[in-house]
Amino acid sequence: MEKIAELREKTKELLNTSLKLLQKESMDAKLSHSMGKLKEVKKIFLIRKQIARVKTILREKEIVLS
Repeated sequence: MEKIAELREKTKELLNTSLKLLQKESMDAKLSHSMGKLKEVKKIFLIRKQIARVKTILREKEIVLS
């Protein structure tokens, strides 16, 4: 999990790529959980928080550019 400062250093393209990867990871974790294979249920929560962080930084960059 990346920290806010590390995310702010990334470009918009890298953040979008990270967002897509996190969303895929989230779907995989939810699927694993529904099939009973996921041992760490907290992982879903942590991924969701990281997605929120990335979206927040993307929005901040959008506001600064406009």
